Amino acid sequence: MSLPVSVHTFFVTIADFRAHQLGITFSSGGQERSAARLTELAQDAANGKLVTTVTAYPLTQAATAQQVSD
Repeated sequence: MSLPVSVHTFFVTIADFRAHQLGITFSSGGQERSAARLTELAQDAANGKLVTTVTAYPLTQAATAQQVSD
């Protein structure tokens, strides 16, 4: 198996606010943050309308994890 002549690697973090110092993109999310939005989310969670699903994939399944997240 051979690698392409040009391989591009991109990193994005949602956890490290210092990322820009390392040349890494920091993503704070696309939603506008506000007290009203937080209240809405809290109400949805209390009413069982907010569902969070977390799935962990081993590194060997990174491609699958990426496909699922798209």
